[in-house]
Amino acid sequence: MKSAKTHAVASVVLCTLTLAVTLAARDALPEQVPMQWGLTGEASSFWPRDAVVFGVPAIALLATAAIVFLGTR
Repeated sequence: MKSAKTHAVASVVLCTLTLAVTLAARDALPEQVPMQWGLTGEASSFWPRDAVVFGVPAIALLATAAIVFLGTR
């Protein structure tokens, strides 16, 4: 159980660091951030900047919470 708690804490710390880094770089990001590239190397999918800055860390945090919840059942 200690290992699971350690992993959960480490994951939350990494999610927080991701949010801090993306917030710090927010103004340097374009309005539309490329999120997927095709085989030719051309961007094929774009997300709004704020969805990247806040959404990606939030999704990671929700995934961590789900894993911790399911791991304790």
